[in-house]
Amino acid sequence: MPTTRKTYFVSASGGGWNVTKDGGLILGTYLNKEGAIQAARIVAKSNQPSQVKVQLSDGTFQTEWTYDDDSFPPSGT
Repeated sequence: MPTTRKTYFVSASGGGWNVTKDGGLILGTYLNKEGAIQAARIVAKSNQPSQVKVQLSDGTFQTEWTYDDDSFPPSGT
């Protein structure tokens, strides 16, 4: 049975940047986006399969990293 991939979000919050797990639990708050991304990537790499998504204030996603189970080509193609 495949392991469920954990998703870590990096998003702006009150002048800083939060790292949350699966969009809920706040794992940390950082002064800048780069620090938040670095922290999210470290925790994602140590908790594979996982993914990091950087969300902009308009709700779109700027960047994402996937660790361990990102198949290529995607299934169904």
